Order: sequence, then structure tokens, then C-alpha cells
Amino acid sequence: MKRLFALLFMIAATSMCHSQVMNITYKELVKNSKELSFEIKASYPQVDFGPDALMGARGIASDINEGIKKYVTGMVSDFEKGVNELENKSINGNGSQLDISGVASVSGGTLFSATFTKFSYYSGAAHPMTTITAYNYSTIAYGEIDSLGKLFRKNSDYLGFLNGYCNSKLREIARSEGYDNIIDMIDEGTSAKEENYRNWYVENDSLRIVFNPYQAGPYVMGIQTVSIALADMNAMIDPKGPLEYMYR
Repeated sequence: MKRLFALLFMIAATSMCHSQVMNITYKELVKNSKELSFEIKASYPQVDFGPDALMGARGIASDINEGIKKYVTGMVSDFEKGVNELENKSINGNGSQLDISGVASVSGGTLFSATFTKFSYYSGAAHPMTTITAYNYSTIAYGEIDSLGKLFRKNSDYLGFLNGYCNSKLREIARSEGYDNIIDMIDEGTSAKEENYRNWYVENDSLRIVFNPYQAGPYVMGIQTVSIALADMNAMIDPKGPLEYMYR
């Protein structure tokens, strides 16, 4: 009975969200420590459905906001743990720094995607590191989306398709920049494994796959992003999944 009630509640909430606009605002977090010689700054998105939102929509907004907050505080906690483990907290007056910048968008009124650009530097490190990670949430299917595979039909070879597409694009970029000797890195970083496609988001009717430094190229190449039009994958998309709006 409880399971049936939860299902009916989710269906009702979904209907509400279709008719209400998801608003995005941003919160700031600043944390400094003289003792540990670090500076932390974070900007991350939060959502609401306006002052007249019904209970179901408010519940979805709360779920998204709590998920994002947990995601950001996790990055902050990992950074602080790393600083605590440093033998020298400051070298020549230079400490450690973490800067997180979040940007969000909504597709089809139901798919929320947020990306977090994380700049981190630990005192004494050879160089800083900048990476992009993503958080995705569907108001109509799954809630927080923990796997790219949930966008596609179960029997579709979406990983094979992404492997071929991304491999070709990254090889093209490598050749244009004179890196003909990194094909092995590209092949490994784009191989048809779920773990290689864990950083993704949807924007402007395109699926964007993020390859962070060292995944499919050397550090000097930085972050690489491959954009694929959703229309090119239409046959693989699950019509009852997070991208159902493609079939409306």
C-alpha cells in the first residue's frame, strides 16, 4: 500500500512540475583557515518552483537542493582532508585553494543538469588541477540520475555509439593540435565502459560528455568536451526515461 501511495505521489508531482517553471538561483560558500592555510569558495545552484508551488513540486525542489548541497560539501570535505594530510600547509606563504563554480540549466522543463568546475591547488603541488563533474536530476524518471545508461533503451548499444563518436572527435582534436602520439590514451579513455562516461550533462538539445585531464589526453590538453546532438541518438533514447520530452 505504501509503495502504491509513493508511486501515485510521484505521478502527481510529475504532473505538477510539467505545469510549473523550475527557477534556478545560486548560493555561496566561503571558508578560510589561517591555521591550515587554505581558502575555499563555492557557488552552487538551488531550485524552486515559485511561492505558489504545491507540495509535490516543493518536495522535488528539496530533493534536488539537498542532493546538490551534499555533492558540494563532499568536494569541500575531501579537499579539507587532503590539506590536513599535507606535511607543509604553506610553502613560501602559499597555501591551498579550492574554487567550485556551479552552473545549471533545465531541459524540457523536467531534466535538471548542473556542472561544477572545480579548481584545486594543494600547497607544494607541481600545478593546480581543474576538473568538471556533473549532477543530473529528472522530475519524471529516477530522480537523481546515477548512470548515463538511464537515458537510453535497455538493449541499445549506447556505449558502443559513444565510444565511436567520442574517439573520432578526440583523435581529430589531437591531430589538429599536433598530438599524434596519444592515440592509446584516447582509445582507453573513450572505450565502451560506463566509468568513462560518468561526467555528462544535457544542454541545448545536446548530450555533452566531459573528459577531464589525463582521462583521454595529457594534462596540457586540459578538459575536453564532446557534444552530441540528441537527435542523432533518437533511436536509442528511452521514451519513458529522463529524455521523454524529445517525444512530446
